[in-house]
Amino acid sequence: GIYDPGEYETSNRYTKAKTNFSLIKSIWDFVIVMAFWFMKGFPWLDGLCTGVGWQSQISTGLLFIGSFFLVLQVLDLPWDIYKTFVLEERFGFNKTTPCTFAKDQMKGLALIVILGVPVLSMVLWFFISAGAHAWLYVFLALTAIQLALFFLMPALILPLFFEMIPLPSGTALITGEGARGAPDFLSGRVFYSREDFNGRPAWQTQ
Repeated sequence: GIYDPGEYETSNRYTKAKTNFSLIKSIWDFVIVMAFWFMKGFPWLDGLCTGVGWQSQISTGLLFIGSFFLVLQVLDLPWDIYKTFVLEERFGFNKTTPCTFAKDQMKGLALIVILGVPVLSMVLWFFISAGAHAWLYVFLALTAIQLALFFLMPALILPLFFEMIPLPSGTALITGEGARGAPDFLSGRVFYSREDFNGRPAWQTQ
């Protein structure tokens, strides 16, 4: 009894619709990138960026990657709007207003700039300066950054986009086996159950 039958059916239909949407979106992304490739878009963009005349290879590389990413973001915007205000709205899952959507987009771009520019600069510097072992240094550095972000995201990043609500006091936490105890947040998700567990509202992780 973790899910209400009606909510469970709605969730299944939503998951199917979202999966179909993601498949179509992935095909669209592939077609766009391949079309840009075969139309020699990358050499053309490279010529534009190098034509700016910056002496720094890192700055030129950042301009190249940033320009391509910005174009992709603009092309993705209609898909994001449809997913939020049409697909999710159809199943009653959308709680986002146009104002909130715009704010989230701007916060996402700002976060990409704040985190992405230093990381990309580091990657480009390694490939420019580290020679044959550049790939190893990049792998180790990115792994360390990912591990750091894993622990920093709940405290610093996720609150920018989501309201972090603590578990109600007096709730029981049960694992997938039904035993009471702390859930494994590295591999589980927390679901609210309307039914009680030993007389108290329960949260189940799976």
